[in-house]
Amino acid sequence: MGQPQSYKDLFKNIKQRKQVAAPIPPQILKTRTQEQAKAEAKLQKEFIKFANDQRCEVCGDQLDGPVYFNRASLYCVSNNDHFKSGYNQNKKLMDSYALYSFDVVEYEVFASARDDEYNVKIYQLDKHLTPQFRYRLSEKKKIFEYVGTRFEFPKGLSQKEFEQNIKLFITFS
Repeated sequence: MGQPQSYKDLFKNIKQRKQVAAPIPPQILKTRTQEQAKAEAKLQKEFIKFANDQRCEVCGDQLDGPVYFNRASLYCVSNNDHFKSGYNQNKKLMDSYALYSFDVVEYEVFASARDDEYNVKIYQLDKHLTPQFRYRLSEKKKIFEYVGTRFEFPKGLSQKEFEQNIKLFITFS
């Protein structure tokens, strides 16, 4: 008796099972009409144009990312950490993340939408910490939470101007 010539020779007496595909439900087998396909293509073109018109809230650069038929996930081209956002098919902002970075401190601004209300949270981060620890929830200092309409900070603010805007939001919210 010699040694097996290949790995398959070790199991030549075992029957191989055939893979059987599960039947596809009839609802999925329905095909789209050409009119539906054209309407979806038109909506997707409009949605892509909308996504190309969006700009970063922090620096003003263009946003890039995958645009699907019913949603888009976009991020800042110049710096992925600046701004990230998600839009639904109604061209409505669903969630956004902005990072305003200054000399010794960073501010994270989260906004998530539910119906017509936005839940906005602003955290202060210490830049002296390594990124591994800086973004932990235990190390972040929540300085503002707001539920209501969406607001944006003007572009190109200094740290002092940014903090004054936050104080205004806190005072009048």
